Amino acid sequence: MGAVVVGVDALGRASVGVGIAGLLAAALAVAPLAAAPLDGSAPVAGSDGRMLPALVVAATGPHPQLGTLVLTARADGSLVAEVERGAGTTLDAESTLWSTRTGLGRTGREIADLAGNLASQSGADVSTPLQRLQLEFVVLAPPPAAPTTAQQALQQRASESLDGNATLTAVGSTSLGTLWRFGGLHLAHTSSPARTPLGVAVLVAQGVIVALALLLAIPTGRRRRVVNEASLPGEDPADTFDEDDHG
Repeated sequence: MGAVVVGVDALGRASVGVGIAGLLAAALAVAPLAAAPLDGSAPVAGSDGRMLPALVVAATGPHPQLGTLVLTARADGSLVAEVERGAGTTLDAESTLWSTRTGLGRTGREIADLAGNLASQSGADVSTPLQRLQLEFVVLAPPPAAPTTAQQALQQRASESLDGNATLTAVGSTSLGTLWRFGGLHLAHTSSPARTPLGVAVLVAQGVIVALALLLAIPTGRRRRVVNEASLPGEDPADTFDEDDHG
């Protein structure tokens, strides 16, 4: 029995040692992340919440349907084009169905063609797609701290092309990128957009689900009525046992 006690005690000490070693390893792993904000090397920094330059936010405030074409040069030399409406797309305005789509669609292809013509001196007329898409601003996002050679080349080529485009007016550099403005934009006064067949189908499905939930919530069984026999007038409670006359 003594041997068993010694073994358990040794196992307990070993478990404590392993636990302490695990805590030290976790502390060593987290230490650089905890010290990064103090020495200024943290990759995450505070923000004022703006996704677009202040001029864009101020100009599109009264007209949230106005768009901004944001061009971003990637490390592999490709160009990403995104359209932000108003002050920018917030998290609650994100659509999973839209962000996980597998095709560009007609509007996506038009935006891609417009971005290609703006980022290179093609001589194509960009005023028509800018007007049709209601794009008033173009932002060339700033490069990272250590851009690749292809990224630098694309950044310079796009900047020179945008500066040389007579349709756009250079506004200047901001903390969120270099800004150009399409001064010939005519604001389109459109009514609320028409619903697509997919949107109608989603609304119908949601209505059916709500209706089924309401139907299932309605009680269908008849409630039993509990009657206290002692409270019935003119009736005596039934005898449960017969009297024994042979007592």
